Amino acid sequence: MHTFCVREATASDAAHIAEAHVDAIRSLGVAAYDPELVADWGAPRTADRYLQAMADGERYFVAVDGYGQILGFAAHRVASGEHRVATYVRGSASRRGVGTALFTAAEALARAAGADQICVDASLVAVGFYEANGFCALESASHRLRSGRRMACVKMHKPLTRSDPPPIGRPGVDPLRLPLSPQIRYLPGMPTTQLAITTADGTCPAHEFTPDAPGPWPAVLVFMDGIGIRPTLISHCERLAAAGYYALLPDLFYRSGPYEPQDPAKLFSDPAVRAAWFTRHAGTTNSAAVMRDVPAYLDHIAHRPNVHPGPVGAVGYCMGGRMALTAAGNYPERFAAVAAYHPGNLADASPDSPHLLAARITARVYVAGASDDTSFPDEQKQRLAAALTAANVDHTIETYPAKHGWVFADTPVYDPACSERHWTSLLALFARTLAEPRRSRS
Repeated sequence: MHTFCVREATASDAAHIAEAHVDAIRSLGVAAYDPELVADWGAPRTADRYLQAMADGERYFVAVDGYGQILGFAAHRVASGEHRVATYVRGSASRRGVGTALFTAAEALARAAGADQICVDASLVAVGFYEANGFCALESASHRLRSGRRMACVKMHKPLTRSDPPPIGRPGVDPLRLPLSPQIRYLPGMPTTQLAITTADGTCPAHEFTPDAPGPWPAVLVFMDGIGIRPTLISHCERLAAAGYYALLPDLFYRSGPYEPQDPAKLFSDPAVRAAWFTRHAGTTNSAAVMRDVPAYLDHIAHRPNVHPGPVGAVGYCMGGRMALTAAGNYPERFAAVAAYHPGNLADASPDSPHLLAARITARVYVAGASDDTSFPDEQKQRLAAALTAANVDHTIETYPAKHGWVFADTPVYDPACSERHWTSLLALFARTLAEPRRSRS
């Protein structure tokens, strides 16, 4: 069972706090603010911002899952004599008790410091959360973003009285003296398993994600993007499992050896970092190599006891979109639906271009290209459409008004509206073509 614990953050957590902060804003902010403001509010942050805050006396608590991913954080600081708190949780971890566990830790810190109340400038998205945790609204206000733009918020406070029970630990025990890592709260999420799959070329690390509703479940093979396995991809697949689908996420870069999760902002902005990354992995992650692995992934899925038998779905992002479509052409009897989002080179001049396999594809195909993407320009979209039409493949090709890489919240080109549109189209495709999903219990 996927669990989390809450502990006090250290300097080594700063970069991951930054990533979780941006994810929370971009994933959840669209519920109350327009996309342009969310993009401004959720602009990429660096670790230095949080390291400086720690040096200035701000204290952070983080919720960490069993794989080391930071699901969210709470901050406590004293400003102008007021004890101020803030809580942020990744979109994939929302409504699982993570925010409440984090806030409880920050509140305990304020209590131990002798605070008689705690204050927060709550975003419109978070007002309900703070009300549920005992806050009262004082007045409407606005918060100045780093860009100078103003966003609406609500000033709130929570009185702290001696009659309130200690929120953490045993009665009468100073919560700051407790070992916070195991003691605060554990809650279940989507069941997730790390495993190793034997392929023709070696051993591929993978993650599998299962709904917490009873099986059997329809299955989806997820082809990762060029940034590699990282916390955002794990959260992404958890959301797929929450929708009722078994998901298998193999690490397509396994041939080039273990690697640390990458910072997408650096890959997008630093040509030298990007070149080094793709030089390391590109030679061993070509279509031929990945296609040798696909039977092992599909056999693994086929032998899972609670997975529906028969063809599966596939979804790929960036380079994974090319791999997903190529897999549908190489193993047509094994796939019922294939989706590719901000894919690259689906109909180029290479001899292994996926559009050359159109005559073999029997799956329903959905492709969503980006309006700003030199790896999948309009001429390739037209060439792919012509090939699929000539082969009588049931297909849809659309162009989203976004940049290459828009789906994932940890990239600087993330587009909240287009990302949610991606989820709508993906789940609709699978609902039409795969067995009925068994959605997780709320």
